[in-house]
Amino acid sequence: MVNTINSKSSNLITALRSKGVFSEYDEQRVTNVKPDTNYDRNELILNLIARKSQSDFSDFISALRDSYHEHVAMILNGAEFDVSPLYIYFL
Repeated sequence: MVNTINSKSSNLITALRSKGVFSEYDEQRVTNVKPDTNYDRNELILNLIARKSQSDFSDFISALRDSYHEHVAMILNGAEFDVSPLYIYFL
């Protein structure tokens, strides 16, 4: 999962902030992660999302769609796989 999101070049972080899923602190943690790679950013994003509410998770799915990550949103919603979203995270 962490290899399928382009969090550095997309508006995903902005979408998460505008939907109230991420605080300014969350955004700073993600954008200042070292090394600053998509993989490391995505790992932190998914870690933060796992600790949020169900409503925030739904807004995360919406933010994925808004930032042209429909394929990831479909996987997390179970459209392509009949498994738990957290199971996919740990693949």
